[in-house]
Amino acid sequence: MLDISPKLLKVTSELLGLCDDEKMQAYNNAAGLLYEARNYSPNDAKNIYSVVCRIIAELNTLNTNPKTIGALVKRGFSTILFYFAARSANKYDREILDDFIRVMQAAHENDLFSSSVYYHLLKAARIFRCYCEENSLPQEYLRCKLAKPPKQPKTRKRRTLSEPFEQLLLIYENGLPDYHTLAPKTLSGNLCMVRALLFCMEQHGIFFAPDITHKNISDCITELAVGYGGGLRSMIYGVRMFLKFLYETEITEHDLSLAIPKTIPKRRKIYPGFSNAEKLAILESADRTTVKGKRNYSMMLLAANTGLRAIDIANLKLSDIDWRNCEIKIIQSKTGTPLSLPLMPDVGNAIADYILNARPKSESKYIFNFHKRSGNLQSQTVSAVVKKHARIAGVGDAHLTLGIHGFRRGFGRDLLESSISIDMLNELLGHTDMDSSKPYLAVNETGLKNCAIGLNCAVNGGLQS
Repeated sequence: MLDISPKLLKVTSELLGLCDDEKMQAYNNAAGLLYEARNYSPNDAKNIYSVVCRIIAELNTLNTNPKTIGALVKRGFSTILFYFAARSANKYDREILDDFIRVMQAAHENDLFSSSVYYHLLKAARIFRCYCEENSLPQEYLRCKLAKPPKQPKTRKRRTLSEPFEQLLLIYENGLPDYHTLAPKTLSGNLCMVRALLFCMEQHGIFFAPDITHKNISDCITELAVGYGGGLRSMIYGVRMFLKFLYETEITEHDLSLAIPKTIPKRRKIYPGFSNAEKLAILESADRTTVKGKRNYSMMLLAANTGLRAIDIANLKLSDIDWRNCEIKIIQSKTGTPLSLPLMPDVGNAIADYILNARPKSESKYIFNFHKRSGNLQSQTVSAVVKKHARIAGVGDAHLTLGIHGFRRGFGRDLLESSISIDMLNELLGHTDMDSSKPYLAVNETGLKNCAIGLNCAVNGGLQS
């Protein structure tokens, strides 16, 4: 049976100008001749259907990947046989094959099918030609050394604004370089935001710049903000610049940029970090009978009990641990400030077990090293280790975003729930700015409940005022 891709069958028929009846007649003719060649005359050297059967048989004897053979048959050889059948040719004709290649090249340039399909068409055509003319397979094509044609960039159709707004946007685009210095990517993003604003204006029935009011600006920005994951901050700057440009070039009578607030809060997600049950599950997922398991367990236990950042764990040196006084003394990579933390017995025992029984023998000054190559772990690797064990433990995807920082958030939350002061929290976490503690305060449910104002108090307070 002729195994040809339906899309290729349709494209080839349209390129040949075949009607539905002619297409079906050519298809049935090619399918019947291929069946006959496969079962009754497989050695007919002049019959192109026999040639294809012999090519497929020889590809199988060479242990060619079945997927490769399937792609060549479905996208290449079957299409060639259909093309020859539509031209009423049962024997090899170099001119017909050359014409087939030219037609398919033109179709590919017009994006009628993908580069992958064109690659298999071209490869099948050249194998077919070589076998018909030289009675052998071209070895360079069998090894897939035929260069794939470059992918053609897809052109996206952009919606057009009304004529007045298109002219306005063109004036702004031409005048912006003199008005403000922007990098090309920033300029492109700025224009996209302005275009979105003008589309929103059209939906509100506004088609001329002088008709725009402060309320229109406020309403459109509120609507558009929903589509920006980062909140209003990611689009407000470009819109404000556009509105100031309109006012300073006297296109609008009033300064519409005043309708935009000067300070916009950034949309932030508060991640609570790992709960105590999740910490225990993640730690238990490490196989401590293996060298990597010992390393991963000691790193994660260290993070869970100290709240150290990934970069500080990766850069932890043998000399940073004071075994006699049970202390860890480091210089924080992020802030450059010294930090001293107590070394809990279980953490010290896990690190000692790794150093003595699993750590590769090397001259490295760092504690945690790679096991298959030289060098110490990087912060990305440390975080990836935690994400791996969190998935094994079945921790939710929302917490996986933090990686090893989930231990740090959980450590800070546990400290706050034990009624520790903010100053002590900053000291233990190595913060140099008080604002750094805000995410930990936001996830402290006990503390937030104590800060809540009762409804009666709020009402009475309002009445007294």
